[in-house]
Amino acid sequence: EGLKVLEVTPGSPAEKAGVKKGDVLRKIGSKALYGVDDIREALKGDESGYDLSLDRDGKKVDLKVKLPRPLRKAEF
Repeated sequence: EGLKVLEVTPGSPAEKAGVKKGDVLRKIGSKALYGVDDIREALKGDESGYDLSLDRDGKKVDLKVKLPRPLRKAEF
């Protein structure tokens, strides 16, 4: 169970939430992660953020990733 974080994009919502290279991502919300397809399934939908559960240096860490809201476009 779990997927190792190989890279975190600078300035991304994950970096801002505190996700670090080498963390082992265990859950997104209540969805346990066993493979990349599980991540895709957990991230479906129009969410404003996700609760992550991960292991860092043998310790459990819970983080909240907030996603930016899309900008509304004005029609002229």
